[in-house]
Amino acid sequence: MSTEFLGGNRTGKIICFSGGPNGVVGITQSSSEVPEAYSLEQNYPNPFNPSTTIKFAIPQGSLSKVIAKLVIYNTLGAEVATLINNELSAGNYEVEFDASNFASGVYFYRLTAGAFSETKRMMVVK
Repeated sequence: MSTEFLGGNRTGKIICFSGGPNGVVGITQSSSEVPEAYSLEQNYPNPFNPSTTIKFAIPQGSLSKVIAKLVIYNTLGAEVATLINNELSAGNYEVEFDASNFASGVYFYRLTAGAFSETKRMMVVK
């Protein structure tokens, strides 16, 4: 997925638009509180059709920004979508993922940021 437009404002809201079939609907920095630890929450709703929200947190560290990558994998371990591959500052984030062009089934999503990496399971139901 290539990002065609990335915008933001002073409140921390970031929106990413893509022309690809498996695009991110939006990335939002959900609060001004700075988390104390990395976290990746279970997507909601789950199971879902056609979209779901994935929440995660990036804590304040020694660096002002960290490279964060949020990737979707199928059950064979093949990467089927990259939702985020950008530098992000500390904060709580929400990513809305549109799976309209994905088949029903189980998928995994992994957040990697700095030394943190966590994977969770989600299900698309059509």
